[in-house]
Amino acid sequence: MFFPGAFTKAGQKTLENAIELIEVPSNEALRFVCNAVVLGKNVVLPAGCTKTYDLLKTRGFTSYPVELSEFIKAGGAAKCLSLRLDQL
Repeated sequence: MFFPGAFTKAGQKTLENAIELIEVPSNEALRFVCNAVVLGKNVVLPAGCTKTYDLLKTRGFTSYPVELSEFIKAGGAAKCLSLRLDQL
């Protein structure tokens, strides 16, 4: 998932050439929907981002919305609340 407005045109092109992108709506980007935790085909992300849930569903993902409004006020969301343990 990405929000094009967060990248330069060159940065967008670099990303497009490297990975499949799912462009999220600007209002949902402002709710930190890109700050999600992805576990295989399962995605934990902020509640209230229905358009992104639909975009993910069409690509075979299952969304798990979580109420994160208090954490969003502090500038983060689901990914900021996780600790990755599989990296050394």
